[in-house]
This record gives sequence, structure tokens and C-alpha cells, in this order.
Amino acid sequence: MELATLKDLRIAAKQTQEDLAAALGVGQDTISRIERRSDMLLSALRHYVESHDHAIRLKAEIMVDHFHEQVIALNKIGGEARAMVVTSGIERAIQYFHAMRDYFKERKSPYQAIVAFSGEYEYGGKKVTGASLNGFPSNLIADKIQEDPYRFLVCADKFQTGYDEPLLHTMYVDKKLSGVKAVQTLSRLNRAHPKKRDCFVLDFQNDTEGIKSVSYTHLTLPTNREV
Repeated sequence: MELATLKDLRIAAKQTQEDLAAALGVGQDTISRIERRSDMLLSALRHYVESHDHAIRLKAEIMVDHFHEQVIALNKIGGEARAMVVTSGIERAIQYFHAMRDYFKERKSPYQAIVAFSGEYEYGGKKVTGASLNGFPSNLIADKIQEDPYRFLVCADKFQTGYDEPLLHTMYVDKKLSGVKAVQTLSRLNRAHPKKRDCFVLDFQNDTEGIKSVSYTHLTLPTNREV
């Protein structure tokens, strides 16, 4: 099977490098550099675009605004609702953590996010851990998320299995999910609480029918789901 490069697709679409750069929010020199790489196929381009700071910031704003306007404003779980952000990896989780922190400040929101990942990771030229970013030991995350000002738990392969938090109401998914992992992840929302009447998933990555075919087979969620 022959795979198309970015240049092939751009030419087929009758787009210039300047046109594509404007659409992606990057410089023309970036497009030129990517096209010179013979190994840069569409899957790699998608990863580049989705991990770009502008894209992360935009999705972070969508999540935060939705949470304020459709969760907090509607008094979900008696005003105590929490949210989980499911990311594709540690770097993406850290990007979301910083983007949300900045947007909370701009929005003058009283809330904050916690980031959860294992080990040490080099980011921005220095080694960071969940503890160094959050300001408290990682073994306190499950307790801290129950307390204000913490309302968002940004995860990189943590808390997606075996985590029972009744206050978890909303899940923002920016990771491909399939099979049992999809079931385990979505199941975080079905923990009962006396004031919990529904839950919500906003998914940036997965096909609706694909998730339905998995979740309807293995579990029942009282949820609305948007793509």
C-alpha cells in the first residue's frame, strides 16, 4: 500500500505551503521543513498538529469553558463535580496542565488542575515529576482532587483503572481508546453518588460508533456523549 506524504496531499488539494501554514497556525518554513522529510507521513503530521501548543490551548479552553458553563453552572453533583482529562502521553498531559493553569488565571476561575503521570519526564529543558508540578506528593492526588480548588485531573495512563471517585462527573478524552481499555476508562464515570444524576463525555479522538460498540457490550453509562 502506498502512503501519501504531506506534499502529495497538499498538491492534490491545490494548496500552497502558505495556505497550509495558515490553516495549521504555523509558519511556512515549518511546512517546508516537514515536506523535506521523506518519512513524514500523514499520521506523523496529525501527531504534530494535535500536540502543537495552539491546538492544546484551544482544546483546554473548550474543556474549561464547558466545565464552568455545563457542569458547575448546572450544579452537577450538588456543585461538587470533578472532571478527568484522558491524554495520550506524559508530554500531552503536561501541556494540558500548563494550558489549563494559564486559562484558569485568565478566566479568573477559582479552580485548578492536577496532573498525574509516573516517573520523571524532561519537559522544557528540565526534569519534572507530577509532584514537582502539582506541589504535593503524587500519593495524595486521590485525596486532593476531592478538595477545592482542584476540579480537573489530567492523566497520562494513570487513574484509568481501579480508580473509584464518586465526584467524577465529566471526562474529556484526547486519546485513542479501544477494547477493554475503553471500558476501563469510561467506567471511571459510573461510580455512584447520592447527588449524581448523569455524567458526560466529550471526546476529541474516537469514533462514536466504535465507542458505543464497546461500551454497550460491557457496561451501561447514564451519559450523553459528544464528539
